[in-house]
Amino acid sequence: MTKFTNILFDKTFKVVLWNPRNKELFIDMIEFFVGKKVKDITFNDKEQPGLSVSDKSSIFDMFVTSDSGEKFVVEVQYSEQRGYQDRMLSYATHPIRYQLAEKMAAAATLREQGQNPSNPMDYTLTPIYVISIANFALKHSDESALEGSGLVSRYSIRNDSNGELMTNALHFIFLELGRLKVNYGEEDKCKSLYEKFAYSVKYMHLMDRRPEGYDEELLKKLFYAAEYAGLTPEQQDKYDKLMT
Repeated sequence: MTKFTNILFDKTFKVVLWNPRNKELFIDMIEFFVGKKVKDITFNDKEQPGLSVSDKSSIFDMFVTSDSGEKFVVEVQYSEQRGYQDRMLSYATHPIRYQLAEKMAAAATLREQGQNPSNPMDYTLTPIYVISIANFALKHSDESALEGSGLVSRYSIRNDSNGELMTNALHFIFLELGRLKVNYGEEDKCKSLYEKFAYSVKYMHLMDRRPEGYDEELLKKLFYAAEYAGLTPEQQDKYDKLMT
């Protein structure tokens, strides 16, 4: 048993990291990848109406809401899969439908109370961000699609001709671990925080300590949360069963 757990798999990622104890870690992750300040987050219950996905309902164990209303879906995928981006799109439709269901219920309540009976419903959505950590490289037409030391690709809904943003409601962020050109034991070659984060997620289960120079708060919190000894007995039991 190594000091740090293997969080490359979606199920182990959830068992090890996905709990309110690691709230600061996820706030730091969201701020890092999304590029906006988040004061607080709420870990949403996957059983909320409209958030069930037939082939993988547990995805919404990794669904949080910020203090200002943004929705964040966090996904980890170990191996390449056909239609992976389409799968991410399908996940994003559920928090969209959930928001609209809330608005429809609120509008119905107002009508029942005799308030604004003819006023149309406001369909404005709070932004939804799907953050995916993929242990492979997505296909792109050229390298200009990448940023973050060549490891990150971002998507939103824009005009085909001039790039004008149609809506700010939907964003996709992919950290493509398969593009990391650093092998295990070469941690000194990682210079940016993107590279260090990718290297840590990919190889931490082989380490017995946090690499020297990996002193950013995000990385400190990530390694601390992933320590096997820090898991509860129940988490350790679940993790051990998933890794056997």
